[in-house]
Amino acid sequence: MQPVAPELSKCTSPTGLCLEPTAADWVFVAEQMSEALLIIKADGSIAAANSHFTEWFGLPHGADEIGQKIDALHKSFATCFTEGKIFEEKWQRLTSAKTSGTTEIWEINHPAHRYLELRIVPLPDHAGTVFFWRDKTEKHSLQDALHRAQRMESLGRLSGGIAHDINNLLTAISGNLSLAQQHLETGFPAEARNLLATASKVALGGRDLVKQLLTHARKKVESVQSFDLSDLITDVRGLLKHSISPLVLVEVQLPKSLWNVTADRNSIQQVVIILCVNAVDAMKGRANSRLTLTAANSPRAISRPAGRGQAGTDYVCLQVRDNGCGIPPEVLQNIFEPFYTTKAQGEGTGLGLSISHDIVAKFGGWIECESQPGAGTTFSVYLPRGEKVAVEKKPAPVPFAKRFPSTSNAERILVVDDDALVRAVSARLLSGVGYKVFTAIDGVEALEWLRTPGNAADLILLDVSMPRLSGHDTMHEIRQLCPGVPIVMCSGSLTLCDPDAPQEGDPTAPPPDGRISKPYDVIELTRMVRSVLDNRPAAAEVCVA
Repeated sequence: MQPVAPELSKCTSPTGLCLEPTAADWVFVAEQMSEALLIIKADGSIAAANSHFTEWFGLPHGADEIGQKIDALHKSFATCFTEGKIFEEKWQRLTSAKTSGTTEIWEINHPAHRYLELRIVPLPDHAGTVFFWRDKTEKHSLQDALHRAQRMESLGRLSGGIAHDINNLLTAISGNLSLAQQHLETGFPAEARNLLATASKVALGGRDLVKQLLTHARKKVESVQSFDLSDLITDVRGLLKHSISPLVLVEVQLPKSLWNVTADRNSIQQVVIILCVNAVDAMKGRANSRLTLTAANSPRAISRPAGRGQAGTDYVCLQVRDNGCGIPPEVLQNIFEPFYTTKAQGEGTGLGLSISHDIVAKFGGWIECESQPGAGTTFSVYLPRGEKVAVEKKPAPVPFAKRFPSTSNAERILVVDDDALVRAVSARLLSGVGYKVFTAIDGVEALEWLRTPGNAADLILLDVSMPRLSGHDTMHEIRQLCPGVPIVMCSGSLTLCDPDAPQEGDPTAPPPDGRISKPYDVIELTRMVRSVLDNRPAAAEVCVA
């Protein structure tokens, strides 16, 4: 697409001294802009565009689209976005006259990953619309780095108490296992079964705690959707239980009919944790410390501060209240500024409230703060109301003996893990339900085993982190050697089983046939293995040397 300027009106100055810009002058001006420019006439035809526009959206240079309808660029625009649904939403805004005067962020992934801020300006007399895209990629990269730094700071604040509680969980597991062993030796199997069930339950609680930590710590692809704020507050309370002084009383007051909210759940959890950690700091050394988390529906009829929120929108108000030292007026007016902090050096970066403010604003909400010195502080977070999500009914419990999928008693599984204890447990879990199990200490040994005449596998359970040859590299080699064998990857990393998380290895390579996170129990493991085996293509071959 060649840069072309719209037609210009003739100069009508009575003095005859005006210098009328030519079309070439306007093209020159458009090319000096740092923004991408597109002008669409009222009839939907393209009036003008500059080279930034064609470059950023990957349009062919030299194509003469001027005068054609904007619909002619539909396919070219679509390739810039990873998800078709997101593209269609953006395209609707681009082609709708009702969007004039708005500003929003476009994230595109082709021909290069960019964050573009779109500004829409209507032309006078409804003659058309001007679109400006400003490149905000560097700013977003810096913001992402700051957000991650803040997540790690709050994680560090939580980690001391959580490490203490993990040790408590390990003590409970070890103690119950020891007692179960004693009861088995003295002939009391019923008591031993109860103790083993308790140890298993405690282990699952530890796994959930680690999962919450990893979710909070890692960078996550944002997923804006409707979710239950009550569940989020309950999760945060669980983290606080493991990480703050038991002298701080944590109260949660939630109505039974609280609306859902629309935002990215992980980002809002980060905001709530930041506010709670700050509240605990404000109560340090004070008797009868009390942290209260409340939430309430805020209908559209309630008045809102000027410039905040959207008219005709319902909100949910989440409040974090403490009875700490309070905030002086001269400090209160600066609390949302980046790097502003009254804490001693090394105790805080001054990023928490600034980042929280930006996160909430990004999803169409805002934060208010009320505080008086010596009388505590209340932060109020307003989030747009979300749609009600149907709750799935939990299936009736299945007797333990019937929870295991059936096997053919002939299927062969190769377990590859460098940890001897994990390798042995996985092998015993699978052989205990009827599979023939073989093991390898790492990827190199696994490949040697597969190349040995007479060895064969119907499925391979493959650890991600191993010496000599990583799990992803091993998977690549196995697929070259045995294209039809299904592979289940396992790891203690949360990202492995999260489809939204960036995965290790070659992003263009086919994914594994299944994923499972450690620690897993016999039911989880056998169900995953059975599901992958049952979903093999009919023509899939067994891996035979």
